[in-house]
Amino acid sequence: MLPLMRNLRKLRSNNQQVAQMSTVCRDKPIPRDELFTYTNGRCRLNKDHQFARRYRKFNLDALCDIAATAGGGISQQIISIEKLKGGFDKALLIKKKDGGELIAKVPCRITGTAFLTTASEVGTLEYIRKYTSIPVPRVLS
Repeated sequence: MLPLMRNLRKLRSNNQQVAQMSTVCRDKPIPRDELFTYTNGRCRLNKDHQFARRYRKFNLDALCDIAATAGGGISQQIISIEKLKGGFDKALLIKKKDGGELIAKVPCRITGTAFLTTASEVGTLEYIRKYTSIPVPRVLS
């Protein structure tokens, strides 16, 4: 679990450009900056404040580096990132050149301390996998 937490810290700032890669949301191209914004719902009260709380900037290069090597094997180029509907986190479908796909979750500030909420999710998934027959996704990083 410690490598996961180190990788979360790498995502906090975005100072670099990512090579040619498409970014989409609901099957439409979007600018890369829109990956950081909340676009999945509406806020009735204090709209600007609520959207600001859900804005989460992260290091896209670091995310792509982590995703390219996740799952072991040879590093694969990331060809697209699709912004999915996420309730409390940024949920991204990452597609690799070899056809592999991953889901990345980037915690938002409204859910609490990122380290603790992510550790709780990882622990819950590991528990379900170990003690039940319910299929759950494998945490790669």
